[in-house]
Amino acid sequence: MKRNTLQRTLWMLTVLPLSFAILTGCSGGGSSGSGDNSTESASTQSGNSGSGNGGSNTQSAAPQKRQTWYIRLSAEVPSENLADKVNVLGRITDGSAGYDRHDLRELKPQMGSSSYLTLLFPHPGWEKGENYASDYHGLENVSQDSWTFVIRTDNTNRDVTLSWDGAYLFDLEPDSDGNLRYVKHRDENSTYTNAMYLVDVDNNTSVKAMQDGQLQSYTFNMEGKTERTFQWVIDFDGNYTPPPAAQLSGTMQAASVQPAAVQRKKPYNNGDPLGLPPQP
Repeated sequence: MKRNTLQRTLWMLTVLPLSFAILTGCSGGGSSGSGDNSTESASTQSGNSGSGNGGSNTQSAAPQKRQTWYIRLSAEVPSENLADKVNVLGRITDGSAGYDRHDLRELKPQMGSSSYLTLLFPHPGWEKGENYASDYHGLENVSQDSWTFVIRTDNTNRDVTLSWDGAYLFDLEPDSDGNLRYVKHRDENSTYTNAMYLVDVDNNTSVKAMQDGQLQSYTFNMEGKTERTFQWVIDFDGNYTPPPAAQLSGTMQAASVQPAAVQRKKPYNNGDPLGLPPQP
C-alpha cells in the first residue's frame, strides 16, 4: 500500500505540473497568435480604408482618392470641321494645384485661320504662360476636386459640342530594360467617370459625365460670347450637389468627322498627344 501511495504521489508531482504547463503554453500561444492576427487584420483593414481600397464592398466601389488618372476633353463643331480634341486633366503623384511639369501650354490658333475653336485651362500668373492644354493636380487626399476651363471661338453664335473619353488610370511599371514607364488602362468599372460632372458655369447647369452606363456629351451655343467658362468636378464621397441638370443633346457618339482645323498641341515625349504625362 505504501508503495502504491508513493508512486501516485510522484506521478502527481511530475505529470500534472507538466500537463498544466503545456496547456497554459498552448492557451497563451494561441491567445498571443490570435491577438497578433487580430492586430494585423485590424491594421490591414484600417490601411485599406485609409487608402480608399476598402475592406467593405461600399469602400471598394468608391474611387480611390490617391490613384493617378486622366480624362480627355474634346470641343467640336462637326458642321464646320472645327475641333480641339487634345486636352487633358487629371491627378498625378508629382502634380500640384499650381504649375508643374505636366502642365503644357496651349498653342495659339493657327495663323491665317479665320475660324478657330480651342479648349484651354486658363491660369494667369503661371510661369509658362496664361493658357494650358493640360492641367494635372497632385494626389492630395481630398473628397472633391475641380478644374476650370474655357471654350474660345471666333463665332459668337456657334453651336459647340463638348465630349469626353472615359477616365484612364495609369501606373509606373518597369519595361524590358528595367526603366519605369507609365502604363494606362481603362477605368473598367467606370467608378471614376461616374463620379465626374461637367458644369456650365455661365448658365449654372451641369451634366453627369456618365449616365446609366453611357458617356454623355453637351451641345451649347456661345450666346453672343467669344469665350464660355466650364468646370470639371470629381466627387469621391457623393457629397457634391451639382447645379440643375442641363438639357442634353444625347449620349456621346463616336466621332466620324476628320477635323481639318484641329488646334495642334505638342505631344508628350512618349508619343501620346496630351494623354499620359512625360515619362519619369
